Amino acid sequence: MGKRLLILASVIILMFSVVCSGCKRKEKEPENVIDYLKEIGTYSCDFDITLKNDKQELKYSGKQFYDCNMGYRVELGSDRVMLFKDKKIYVSDLKNSSKYVTEEEFDSLFRVTFVGKYIGLIYIDEELKTYYKTVNGKKYQLIEVTIPGGIREMNKGVMYVDTVDYLPDHLVIYDIEGKEKLTVYYRNFIPNEEMKKELFNVN
Repeated sequence: MGKRLLILASVIILMFSVVCSGCKRKEKEPENVIDYLKEIGTYSCDFDITLKNDKQELKYSGKQFYDCNMGYRVELGSDRVMLFKDKKIYVSDLKNSSKYVTEEEFDSLFRVTFVGKYIGLIYIDEELKTYYKTVNGKKYQLIEVTIPGGIREMNKGVMYVDTVDYLPDHLVIYDIEGKEKLTVYYRNFIPNEEMKKELFNVN
């Protein structure tokens, strides 16, 4: 009986050691999160944006859709729909029943909130930083990149990614002086969701 207990205790200790060693190994590999985000081919999510300037705070809420082959779709409530594709923005003003097209480079707000666009910066940022932070008892991996373009108001971005499900929780954009200028919170984030082509139809 004593021998059986000894064997059982040894097995339990061995299993515990393997589990613990697996957890520690995962903790030491921040590229796991980045690799997962890179593999997201489609997603949908709700978002809440707060934009700060010297005079006021502007807030936007809506829904984003992304398909790596078809582009981005932004719905701002029942007021406006914007399609980002082929370096252009196709805008439908639902209130005024009007449509127009503009160049993507003229948008300085929404495109920096796209997860796919942000992850794209990882490939070109030689000063990429990743580290961990616990907020309200929840642990995040932070991915910090420099935003190209020389815009003083949008110099650096820090994305908070949940270390459990590897999904983005929120993104903070800082100006050249290190002041927080924009925050976007992602809700109901569904990765690799099957997308309807009609969502990205510009007609």
